[in-house]
Order: sequence, then C-alpha cells, then structure tokens
Amino acid sequence: MDTLFSLFICDYQYNIHTIDVYSPSIISAGPTFNAYKFNVLQHLTSIAPYFESISDGLNPDPPQG
Repeated sequence: MDTLFSLFICDYQYNIHTIDVYSPSIISAGPTFNAYKFNVLQHLTSIAPYFESISDGLNPDPPQG
C-alpha cells in the first residue's frame, strides 16, 4: 500500500479491497522543503508539534537595501 490512508471495502464474497483516499503527492512539502516529513499521527490529537524549518537558505527578514 503506497498511500497513507485507505478505505476498506468488503464485497459479497468477503474479499477485502482498499480504495486510496490520499495520494502521497498531496501530503508533500514541495520543492522548497523537500526533506520535511509530515507525520499524520502527530496531528491526530489536534496538538501539532512545532514547525522546524530545515532550510537555512530561506530568511524571513525583509530584503536588505
């Protein structure tokens, strides 16, 4: 199973099938934070951990000049 979430469906012969709800590309940080990992289990309790940026190249200060 390549995706994070799946729905389970049983047919009349009791075979279990899965339907993927979210593809991995949806829960992706994109090219800017490509090494950032989002752990859904940390957010299920509605208490999110602090965001820690792994990028040293991005500076939130206004541009100099």
